[in-house]
Amino acid sequence: LRDVFDFNLARARANRDFQQNIAQQDEDFYRNRERSIADFNKGLQNEALAQQQAEAKQKADFAQQSVRDAIDHGKRLEEIERNTRDSVRKAASRLDAIGVLEAQQSGIQQVNDENAQYALAQSRRLEDFNNQLVEQAQYAKESRDQRILDFQQQLVDSQAAHDQQRQRDLAANAQSLADEDFDRALRLSRQQEDFARQDKLRSDALKAQITDIINGVATETKIRRTWVA
Repeated sequence: LRDVFDFNLARARANRDFQQNIAQQDEDFYRNRERSIADFNKGLQNEALAQQQAEAKQKADFAQQSVRDAIDHGKRLEEIERNTRDSVRKAASRLDAIGVLEAQQSGIQQVNDENAQYALAQSRRLEDFNNQLVEQAQYAKESRDQRILDFQQQLVDSQAAHDQQRQRDLAANAQSLADEDFDRALRLSRQQEDFARQDKLRSDALKAQITDIINGVATETKIRRTWVA
C-alpha cells in the first residue's frame, strides 16, 4: 500500500508540473501574440501618420510652386503691359492711329495668350499632381492590405504551430504515462511471479522438512521396535 501511495503521489505531482508547464506555454504564446498584434497595429498607425505627413509636405510644396508660378505669370503680364505702353506711346508720338490700335490689339492678344498658357499649364500641373496623389494612395492601400494579409497569415501559422506542439506534448506525456504504467505492471507481475516462486520454494522446503521429520520418526520407531524385540 505504501508503494501504491508513493506512486500515486508522484504521478499526481508529475501531472501537476506537466499541466503547469502547458499552461505557462499557453500564457507565453498568447502574451507574445498580444504584443505582436499591438506592435503591428502601432506600426500601421505610424506608417499612416508618415504618409499623411509626406502628403501634407507634397501639397505644401505644390502650393509654394503655384505661388512662384503666379508671381512669374504676373511678371510676364507686367512686361507685356510695359511693352504695349511703349509701343502705343511710340505710335502716338508719330501720330500713327493705326499703329496705336495695332499696339493695343497686340498687347491684348499677348495678355490673352499668356493667360491661356498659364491657365493650361496650371490645369495640367494640378491634374498631374492629383493623379500622383491618387496613385500614391492606391499603392499605400495595396501595400497596407498586403501587409495585413501577411501578418494575419503569420498569426494563423503561429497558432497552428503552437497547437501542434501542444498536441505533441500532450501525446508524449500520455505515452510516457502509458509506458510507465506498462513498466510498473510488468514489474509487479514479475515481482508476483518471484513471490510465487519463493513461496513455492519455501513450501517445498517445508514439505521436505516435514517429510524428513516424518521419515526420521518412522525410522526411529522402527529401530526401537527392533531393540525391544
